Amino acid sequence: MDGLYVGVAVPGDLDLIISALGHGAYFQDRYSRQCDGAGHVLVARFDGQVVGAAYLWLAEAEEPELRAELPGAAILQRLEVLDGFRNRGVGAEIVLAAEALSAALGRPYLVLGVSDQNRKAIRLYERLGYRDWFGRTIATTREVFHPGGRSRRVPDVCLIYARRLDGVAGNASR
Repeated sequence: MDGLYVGVAVPGDLDLIISALGHGAYFQDRYSRQCDGAGHVLVARFDGQVVGAAYLWLAEAEEPELRAELPGAAILQRLEVLDGFRNRGVGAEIVLAAEALSAALGRPYLVLGVSDQNRKAIRLYERLGYRDWFGRTIATTREVFHPGGRSRRVPDVCLIYARRLDGVAGNASR
């Protein structure tokens, strides 16, 4: 898609991301984590307008299965694309940017969790070379944010899709 750019968020981006996509407490928390070196907020712009975002988690995975099976993996979280820009390649470009950044950081895998009911997302990830790592849902948690910035973790289950980043340009672990 000509005119689309995906990069790591900079200080002025946070308000634009929240204005476009909502989820203010979530993106504020993740940008704070970015400032602490725990990950990166990725922002997609089309002709300068924010049309999507995601968070690249670089801390150790919280789930024991992920730590055991996919050590050192980067985890892509909360991939969001504006309604009018879905099915136009924005989500794919965010995933590809996350792969490139993860590979440049020497991460062996990019991992993401997805509901087994989210067929559109699953098709996208499979088209990009991801595979269902465990072949079943696994117990995870998700963070629910409340007004005022408070959050709590709640149980969840999802499929874990992963892609080895050996062939991705910039991977130091090749």
